[in-house]
Amino acid sequence: MDFNILSWLIWVPVAGALVIVALPRDKKDVIKWVAASFTGLQLIFAIVLWMNFDKDFVGFQFMEKA
Repeated sequence: MDFNILSWLIWVPVAGALVIVALPRDKKDVIKWVAASFTGLQLIFAIVLWMNFDKDFVGFQFMEKA
């Protein structure tokens, strides 16, 4: 898989936190929707990772090169 899904799993919550920090405090409903959206996106990436996991393969999976 050339999608670098492990990096996405790390950086999606960071991006969500940065978006939330940029929002005004009085927009509580917007903050909740942004948090739920980024959490849902991370859940989708986790499901994709789980579905592509090969339990019969011995060795590292989903490796990324720096």
